[in-house]
Amino acid sequence: MLRFVSAAACVLLFTLAAPAQETRTLDEEGNFQKEPTYAPNSPEGKIQAISAAYSAKVYCDASDMATEWIELYPTHPWLDQAYFLRANATADDDDLYEALFDYEYLIRSFPGSELFEPALEKEYRIALAFLGGKNKKFLGMAILDATAEGEELLVRIQERYPGSGLEQVPMLSLCDYC
Repeated sequence: MLRFVSAAACVLLFTLAAPAQETRTLDEEGNFQKEPTYAPNSPEGKIQAISAAYSAKVYCDASDMATEWIELYPTHPWLDQAYFLRANATADDDDLYEALFDYEYLIRSFPGSELFEPALEKEYRIALAFLGGKNKKFLGMAILDATAEGEELLVRIQERYPGSGLEQVPMLSLCDYC
């Protein structure tokens, strides 16, 4: 809780210190659109705080904040974003195997989400890392072989992408490994 409050305070401090900065995204027509900002105590505002912590590469705080958010708002429409942010923070904090649990939950629970394909792409990168020699952590040390998990992930990704043209990529990677 203390981490969430301190990270939210930092985000609020930076927001107050630089009010002229606003976030913009490119729409389909190529025009920049201002992204909405939300009240810091709202669920949406907290997601923005988690995203800001992740962008600032404070992965542990982002993960903790996302965990708290998921517990507080288990039926919120942005739940897929919270899982994706937590998975990204966990993966970037060098715990790829742990991140897979959130990516898998997102993929299975939110197949219509705009984050479905990015989550599959993240799983694909993790599978390649496992096949490339990256180990799972045990007692904080990366010492357990994850080759079998990498192979299984490639098969699962291929099954989830039928008809997209991308289902061949994981199988080709698996063939390259063998």
